[in-house]
Amino acid sequence: MLKGIGVSPGIAIGKAYLFRPERANLPKYTIKKEDIPTERERFNEALHKSEQQLMDIKQQLSERRLADHVHIFDAHMLILHDRSLWKDIFDLMHERLVNLEWALDIVREIYTTIFSQIQDEVFRDKRSDIHDVIDRLIDNLVGSDRRAVGHIPPDSIIFAHDLAPSVTVCLDLENLKAFVTEIGGKTAHVAILARALEIPAVAGLENILTEVKDGEPVIIDGSTGEVIIQPSKAILKDYTRRHKRERRREQQLMKSKDLPAETTDGYRIELAANIELLREVPSVFEHGAEAIGLYRTEFLYMNQPALPSEDEHFTIYRELAQAMYPRKAVIRTLDAGGDKFLSDVQLVNGMKDFMGLRAIRLCFKMIDLFKAQLRGILRANTQENLKIMFPMISGLDEIRKAKDIYYSVRDELSHEGYAIHDMEIGIMIEIPSTAFIADALAAEVDFFSIGTNDLIQYALAIDRVNKEVAYLYEPLHPAIIRIIHNVVQTAHQHGIWVGVCGEMAGEPFYTPVLVGMGVDELSMNAHSIPRIKEIIRNISFSEAQHLTDTILKTSDIPAIKSLITHFLLETNPKFAELIPS
Repeated sequence: MLKGIGVSPGIAIGKAYLFRPERANLPKYTIKKEDIPTERERFNEALHKSEQQLMDIKQQLSERRLADHVHIFDAHMLILHDRSLWKDIFDLMHERLVNLEWALDIVREIYTTIFSQIQDEVFRDKRSDIHDVIDRLIDNLVGSDRRAVGHIPPDSIIFAHDLAPSVTVCLDLENLKAFVTEIGGKTAHVAILARALEIPAVAGLENILTEVKDGEPVIIDGSTGEVIIQPSKAILKDYTRRHKRERRREQQLMKSKDLPAETTDGYRIELAANIELLREVPSVFEHGAEAIGLYRTEFLYMNQPALPSEDEHFTIYRELAQAMYPRKAVIRTLDAGGDKFLSDVQLVNGMKDFMGLRAIRLCFKMIDLFKAQLRGILRANTQENLKIMFPMISGLDEIRKAKDIYYSVRDELSHEGYAIHDMEIGIMIEIPSTAFIADALAAEVDFFSIGTNDLIQYALAIDRVNKEVAYLYEPLHPAIIRIIHNVVQTAHQHGIWVGVCGEMAGEPFYTPVLVGMGVDELSMNAHSIPRIKEIIRNISFSEAQHLTDTILKTSDIPAIKSLITHFLLETNPKFAELIPS
C-alpha cells in the first residue's frame, strides 16, 4: 500500500495502465539574428494551431456536459496569448541565438523551477497548465502527437507522471476507472476536472511509475490517497464491499441534503461552501449549502496579462451576489503572493517564502490593486448579502489599516454617487499572534473565520507540503484544539460570530469537536456538506460540549483520537466508517 494525496474521492478497482508520453524529438541548434523573423513566423503558425486545438477541446467539454469547466482552457488561452511569455521566449532567442523549440524548452524549465518553490499549493499547481501550453506549442512545431493516450482497455486506472487537463478531457471515460499521478495536488486543474467527472484520483505519489507494472491489479481510494498494488483476495473483497457501501451512502446522504444542520437537542450550525469560481454555485445548492463561507478571489489574478480592473471585480461579485441572494457570500480579498504575472520572476521569487510578501501585506504594498478590489466588492453589494474578509492579519495595526482603506474607498464611492451599503467585515484567524489577541481584534470586526490549514502549520512550525515533516501536521494537537476553542469563546464573549473554513471543517472525524466548541459556521468543499450535516443531525450538542471539555483537559493526541472514536461509535455504529485507520 502506498499513500499519496487524495484529490478526488471514491474507490476504484481495476488494472494499471502506464502512460509515459515520449518527449518530442526536440531540435536544438543555434541560429543567426537574421533567422529570428522566420522563427517568429513558425511561432505564429504553432500559436494559431494551438488556439484551434483549445477551441476544439472546449467544444468537447460542452458535448460532455462539462461546459462549467471551460474556464480551465480559457486560462490556457490566456497563457498562450500572454505577451510577457512571448517576450521571454524571443528575448532568449535574441540573447542566446537558439532556435524556437530550444527557447520554449528553456522557458518551460525556468517556470517549473520557480513554481516548484512556491509554497502556496494553488499557485504551485499552475505549473501543469504552463507545461501543457508550452508542450502543445512544441508538439505543433515538431509535428508530434505524443500526449495522445489513445484507446485504453476496460477498467483502466491510469498512472502518469502528470496528466495535462487537455489530455484528461480526451480520455475514454467508458474504460477509465481512476488515475494516479506522481505530482500535483487538490488545486491542480486536472484534480478539479477529476472531481467534475466524478473520477477517483490520487496525486503526489512520487516514483509510482517505478512501483507499478502495466496490467497489474490495483485499488485506489481517492478520499484517503491510498493506492494498493496487487491486492490480496481478502483486501479486494473488502474494498469491493466498501465501494458498494460508499455508493449507497452517497445516494442516501443526498436525500437529506436540504434538512437543517441541527443537533438532536436543537443547536443549529450554518453549513457553507468554499468556492473560487461562479460556476461552482450550482454545486453549492445541489449539496445543501446555506451560504458561501469563503469565496477565493485569486483566480482573477491567475494567468492574466494585466491586473483585473475595478469593473471586472464588480461584474464577478455582482453575479455572485445575484446568484446567492438572499443567502450570504463571504468574499476574501486577495490571498496570494506576487505571482500574478507568470513572467515576472522578481515578484514570483518574492513569494517563495509563504511567510513573505503575500495576502494583506501585498495589498498594502500594491494599494491600487487593493482599492480596485474593494471598490468592486462595495459596488456589487446592492442586495446587501456580501461580506468581506481580510486574510493573514497578524495584529491590530493591520486590521485598522485595512479598515481605514475600506472606509476611504466607501466614502469615495458615495461621493461619486454610488448607493453604497456597509458590509460586515471579518478577518481570517490563521496566524497564532491573531489568535492570542482575539479579544482585542473582536472589538474591530464583525466575525472571525478560522483558517485551520495555515494556523496549524504556523503554530506547529511545519510546512505541510514538505513530506519530511508532513507527519507533524496534526489538527488534533492539544495546542491547536486550545487555540481554536479560545478563539470561539472570545468571539462569542464579544458578540461576534465565528466560522471555520479550513480543511478541518470538512473532515467528519473532527465535526463533534468543532460542534462542541460552539462554532457558528463550518465552511468546506460543497461535496463534504451532506456527510457533515448527517453527523450534526445525529449528535447532541450538550454531549459534544462534554466531549470537547474532556479533550481540552487531555494532552495526549492518541487519547484525544480515542475519545472522538468512542463518541462517534456511541452516537451511531455506522460512524465507524468515519474513523481514520
